[in-house]
Amino acid sequence: MTASMMTSDFGVIFAFRLLLAFIGAGVLGMFIYQHSQEPESETALMTFAYTSFVLVLSAEVLGRFLFYATQVQIGI
Repeated sequence: MTASMMTSDFGVIFAFRLLLAFIGAGVLGMFIYQHSQEPESETALMTFAYTSFVLVLSAEVLGRFLFYATQVQIGI
């Protein structure tokens, strides 16, 4: 029941959540790798770290919303 709700009713939100999580983690990893050797790149690294944090945090908030939205009551 919950899986069908995730794919039909909330499919777009679920896909958006996964997209935000992977983009946020990918942005952080890519820019840390590229700018780790440059000594003057602290401000650029902080900007990309904050951006990736906001993306991943947004994905987690959407995940929490999906968790509570797809809760199926059984019984009373």
